[in-house]
Amino acid sequence: MINVFAWLIFIIPLVSLFFLGQTIIRRYISVALFVTVINTILYSIAWEYNWWRYEESLFNWDQVTPVPIIFSAYWVITIWIFRFTFRKFWVYLIVNIIANCLFGLVLELWRKAEIYSGNMSNVTVVLIFISLSIIIYIFQVWYERNRSTES
Repeated sequence: MINVFAWLIFIIPLVSLFFLGQTIIRRYISVALFVTVINTILYSIAWEYNWWRYEESLFNWDQVTPVPIIFSAYWVITIWIFRFTFRKFWVYLIVNIIANCLFGLVLELWRKAEIYSGNMSNVTVVLIFISLSIIIYIFQVWYERNRSTES
C-alpha cells in the first residue's frame, strides 16, 4: 500500500503539469529547480543529523532524498503556487503557511505509520519550509528582474 501511495505522490503532480501550459511552466521552472536543489541539500543534512528520515521509499536508493517528494511533489507544487500567487507576496506567504502546516499534519500521520521518523519536531520542520518558501520567492523576484533587464 505504501508503494502505491508513493507512486501516486510521484505521478499525480507530474500529470497536473498538463493543466498549466508551457508558458507558465517555462516561467517558473527555474524556481522549481532551485527549490529542488535546496531540498536535496536540506534532506541530505536532515538525514545526516537525523532531523527527519523516510523509512519507506519508492526505490531502494532514494531514502535520503525521496524521489516522489523532492523530484515531483515539491517542484510541481512550487510551480502551481507561483502560478496563482506570484507578485502577491502576502497571499503567497499565507498559501505557503497553510500548505506547510498541512504537510506537518501529513508528517505526523506518516510518523504514526512508521513511514517517517526523526528527532526534529514537526513544528520546526514546518518553520524551516516556511522560511524556504520566502527564500524561493526572493529568488523568483530576482530571477524575473534579471530576465527583464536582459530583454
